[in-house]
Amino acid sequence: MKLLLASLLALKLSFSVLLLLICEREFSHLKERGKLMICLKEVKGESHLFIEQIEKLNWGIRNADRAKYLMALFPPLVPVAASSEKAKKVMIQMQNLLLLKYLMKLGQLKMSCRIQQETFITPYQITAQGFRRNFEGVTLWRKKWKIKINSRQEQVQVLLNPIKIRSLKPQIQYYYSIREVNRWLVFPSSSASSSWSLASSSL
Repeated sequence: MKLLLASLLALKLSFSVLLLLICEREFSHLKERGKLMICLKEVKGESHLFIEQIEKLNWGIRNADRAKYLMALFPPLVPVAASSEKAKKVMIQMQNLLLLKYLMKLGQLKMSCRIQQETFITPYQITAQGFRRNFEGVTLWRKKWKIKINSRQEQVQVLLNPIKIRSLKPQIQYYYSIREVNRWLVFPSSSASSSWSLASSSL
């Protein structure tokens, strides 16, 4: 009888220890998920602001260029056209500074967030000298770009789909997805899926 009681107590203790380990594992997982979501919010927020600022300057660059050609048709307005060209160069320089600022901010966030290298290529085509530009001086949008951030158990991705750019109020759709091991989970649900969830339709 005593042996049976001892066995039951040992089994109960083992079961309690197992439950404790499971709870600790789940708590650790939730803690990692929370940290991942905070990192996602910060990186997406910085990207959101970066795109908005670049597109506003693109609008200014494009219109300054058009004004230059228009004013060049009228000789008295040539000095104004030159001023327009100078303003365009200033806006291009501002964009390059914003690019540097954005990359530095991502670098700071990477100290606490596991931001994947693909995120650093930015949604625009860039080189070591700055942005790639069209004939007007406007930055070129990258065909495909994702924000990628890892935790110990998961990777969250944000896919950007530009609906309306080259505007003072650009519109972009954001699609979220979380991968856990070899499974894809729709954010924020934990049910298995390979689809992307739409979170926002504009900046």
